[in-house]
Amino acid sequence: MNDRLPYGAGDHFMRVGGDGPYSSATAVLTVAAWTAAAHAIGLYVLRHRDA
Repeated sequence: MNDRLPYGAGDHFMRVGGDGPYSSATAVLTVAAWTAAAHAIGLYVLRHRDA
């Protein structure tokens, strides 16, 4: 489970050529997906709570 979190994915990205569950490109996409999700949730909360 930790491999799918941003820290685990970033760690796999930084270890180029290491033994990881997925490639560096997948690790970058995982971190980008977490970033996009956090941005979308923050935007949603801001629009619904801000007057």
